[in-house]
Parts: sequence; structure tokens; C-alpha cells
Amino acid sequence: YFRMFAYLNNTHDAIIPVYTSEEHQRISSLQAQIETIEQELRATRQPADVKVPDVPNQWEIQTPIDLPYEGTKYKLLPDNSILSESYAPKALTQQFYVETEMQNITAVRIELLTHPQLPRGGPGRSARGTAAISEMAVFVAPADDLSKKVRVEIVSATADVNPAKSLQPEFLRDVQAKDGDKRVTGPIEFAIDNDKNTAWTTDIDPARRNQSRNAVFVFDKPVGYPQGTRITIEPTMNHGGWNNNDNHN
Repeated sequence: YFRMFAYLNNTHDAIIPVYTSEEHQRISSLQAQIETIEQELRATRQPADVKVPDVPNQWEIQTPIDLPYEGTKYKLLPDNSILSESYAPKALTQQFYVETEMQNITAVRIELLTHPQLPRGGPGRSARGTAAISEMAVFVAPADDLSKKVRVEIVSATADVNPAKSLQPEFLRDVQAKDGDKRVTGPIEFAIDNDKNTAWTTDIDPARRNQSRNAVFVFDKPVGYPQGTRITIEPTMNHGGWNNNDNHN
């Protein structure tokens, strides 16, 4: 009995939400209300007499190469998305690589996707299924000479969620310090402000935090080499809590 209890206590079973039938009905009702409000807001912000040009989608999904394999493990899925597995640290800077024949590249788009393997479905790996990007960096190099890698200047960023809120209690780690924990989370601009204490988070509110999210990072000028381009995506995540073993990451 005690062995089984210890086993269950180490499976992070507390992060698996279980609801009664009444609670499921209440959740469905709230989601329907949220959808109605969002539709009304979209209609308000986009008057019917305003014509939006039909711009073709010019995003091209890239195939990651040379996935990192130290500490955190990554799996390439059939749709070219990357699933983070195994150890999940409370702080991490990781590099991901793609190579493309595209030229005049003006931005990169990062999609944070939900997955049934993640806590509460993700898209992050915290106990809440959330994530936070403290800083985003992008580098480019000619595909035939990686030694010429240079950092791209990101001049602006947009995201589909831009919350303004404090760190949740489980993510605080310097509460004993004289000035407390100075880290904060907020809008996407926090991911490109060169401040390690600020971060963009996907945690907008309990009803909508476990949905796929995306962010776009715009370059100061187009990049790309005729011989092909190696793009390095380097997100820094520095807003985890004191105990990553309890998914405070």
C-alpha cells in the first residue's frame, strides 16, 4: 500500500483535471459564452463595410534538423512539430535549426501547440499547461558556411494572446531575496526587450490557457542566401519556479 502510494504521488497525478458531469456542463456553457463575446468583439473591431485584401498565405512550414538531445528530449512529429519530453528544467536556453531555400525572409512564426501528452494538454509543460518565453533570438547563416552565422535584429513581435499579469505563486523562486522576485510576465514585447526578468506567457486565464498559441517575430530587413539559409531559433525560458520536479517550469 505504501509503495503504491509513493508511486502515485510521484506521477504528478494532481495535474490531470477530472470534472463531474455538472462541471463539464458548466465548462461548456462558459466556453460558449466566451466564443459569443469574442465574435462580438471581432465584429466590433472589423466593421462590415471595411474590405480586407485577400493576401495569400506566404508562411512555409519548416522541417527542424539536428534536434537537441541533452537533458530535455525532443521528438519530431509527422506534421514537423516538435514535442518536448523527459526532463523539463525550470530555466533553459535551447537552439533549433531549419534550412530553407527561401529568400527575402522577413519574419518567423512560432506555433505553441497543444498535445495530449502535455500537462492539461499544454501547450506548455508547467503544471498549468502554460509556457513563458523570456527572450527570443534568431540567427541566420549561409547553408554552406555555418561559421558566418549572424544574429538577426527583431524589430517587432505580435501574438494572439498578450496578457498582463504577475507570476503565479508556484513560479516564484526568489521570494526570500531582499527585493523579492523581480520577474514578470506579460505581452509578446517582453520576449524581445533584452530583459531577462520579463517574459511573454500563454497564460491568459483558466478558461483559455490550454489552447494553441502563436507569435510572429519581424526582422529589421529581409534575410536569405542564394545557396540556402540555416535559421537558428533560440528561445530562452527563465521564468520557472524553484522546483521543476513539481512542474514549476
